[in-house]
Amino acid sequence: MRNAAGPAIGVKGRLVMDCRQKVLVVDDEPVVCDVISACFEDWPGIEVDCVSRASPAAEKIRGGGYALALIDTLLADIPGVRLAELAINENIPVLLMSGHPRETARLEAADFPHLSKPFPMADLISESRNAIAAARANIERVRQSLELLKAQATSVRATMDVSWALIEDAAARRQDYSEI
Repeated sequence: MRNAAGPAIGVKGRLVMDCRQKVLVVDDEPVVCDVISACFEDWPGIEVDCVSRASPAAEKIRGGGYALALIDTLLADIPGVRLAELAINENIPVLLMSGHPRETARLEAADFPHLSKPFPMADLISESRNAIAAARANIERVRQSLELLKAQATSVRATMDVSWALIEDAAARRQDYSEI
């Protein structure tokens, strides 16, 4: 039996992945890629591609064919959320990864599917299986989370603009008073 998301359902309802499924791991720490790759070796039918920079990752995402993208939030060249947006536009489910408390809090506040580093390998497998099995739901959740993050960023920018205007106004007043 085949699920619309790609995996087949085997004996006793266990998820069985067919050998054409690939997982893309994007992380600038080689050890993270190595550990995730080793973990997926125990998951039959999964092929892992590891990339350390956003540019080659974007090319791979545009090429399609991935059942899942695991993306670090803080990459050297672009934010991981931008790659996540590209991935969902290619109908690839996403799990972001972060070891930074502020980033993790931001992802949690936006209800973004993610893993907090360091994460137990059982969580990696469980969350990956869930994201693949419920690909459409994952993609929609990522879309909603991205919209929330964009709204938050717009609000922060507006607050910063107001703050800068107040600072500039105070500086101008200070200058006026110093001339008296």
